[in-house]
Amino acid sequence: MDLKSCPFCGGDAHLVPRTVLGVEDWIIVCDDCNISVSIPGDDEIGATAEEIAEAWNTRIPDGYQTVLRKWYDEDAD
Repeated sequence: MDLKSCPFCGGDAHLVPRTVLGVEDWIIVCDDCNISVSIPGDDEIGATAEEIAEAWNTRIPDGYQTVLRKWYDEDAD
């Protein structure tokens, strides 16, 4: 499954399986900045790998990315 680069730092990301309160689901973790992202499933079935990958690969329009990157870079200083 192809994942886009991290929207925060541009690093590579990968899927990680996890179990929370007996519910198995997935998170995505950036290899560089270690941000992790999850989405809720229902009470008995967690989010599938396909659902989390689709959410991760969905991006905002370019104009908004410029504003967010400026904010992120200023906060990193």
